[in-house]
Amino acid sequence: HFVDGRGAPGNWMSLVKCARFPEEQNLIAVQCEGQIYYEACKEIRAGQELLVWYGDCYVQFLGIPLTLKEFIDDTEPLPAE
Repeated sequence: HFVDGRGAPGNWMSLVKCARFPEEQNLIAVQCEGQIYYEACKEIRAGQELLVWYGDCYVQFLGIPLTLKEFIDDTEPLPAE
C-alpha cells in the first residue's frame, strides 16, 4: 500500500515522511484490515517532523542506498568547481 498525502490542503498525512534509519522514526505504521494507522513510538513535540521507518525492503524499493559503502571507490576525487 502507498499513502497519497497530496489531498486537500491541511491534510496531516502530507507531513509523514520516511525516516532515514530505524532509530530516527517517531511513528510506527500499522496495517489493519486494509487500512494504515500510525502510532507514536516516541514523544512528538509541536512542529517536529513525523518520521516512519518502513523497513529495508521499502528503502530498497525507493532506490535509497542502505549504506554509503556503495559510493566509496578508489578513483580520484572530482575537481572542485
